[in-house]
Amino acid sequence: MKTNQVNFKAGKLIELSFATIQQGQEAKVFNDYFPKVMPIVMSLGAQPLGSFSIHETNSTLGSPKMGALFQWPSIEVFNQLHENTEFLALKSIRDDVMEYFSNGHFFEVQQDCTVTFTEAQQYLLVADQEMDNALLNLTPVNSVASFPFQPNLLQIVDKNSALSLKADTTQYFEFSLNIK
Repeated sequence: MKTNQVNFKAGKLIELSFATIQQGQEAKVFNDYFPKVMPIVMSLGAQPLGSFSIHETNSTLGSPKMGALFQWPSIEVFNQLHENTEFLALKSIRDDVMEYFSNGHFFEVQQDCTVTFTEAQQYLLVADQEMDNALLNLTPVNSVASFPFQPNLLQIVDKNSALSLKADTTQYFEFSLNIK
């Protein structure tokens, strides 16, 4: 079974983005947008950490079907992306085919951490409920208050170890990391 190790670095911002692509429009995003936008993102010093498929959710963000994790040097660099003329020329490709899109949800880790994700294993991204056996603890970046998803604590846990999840009151995303 394949695995993917993701290195989360203290001092960097971890961005979460969530999306649902309009049915039948996947090729435009995966062929026309991502291959062209990723070099721009990386030229600014940001690093894609992984994308994931969302299987189930209980969230104020609704029910997105996919998500991604990015590591940014700063919010200023994230803002530079959104002023970049090459990015702005590509942005309409993404915007035209998204049924739902929400990005800029910034968190940080207190110390470097490596999480090993296993192919087909399901994980939970759990908001505002401290879970035993967390693989990763993320805290919100306090300087960003305008984004709709800023829980006080966000944890990644193995779904099999999340026995105490209060599904009716806790925001969570059940996901599996896309591993090549």
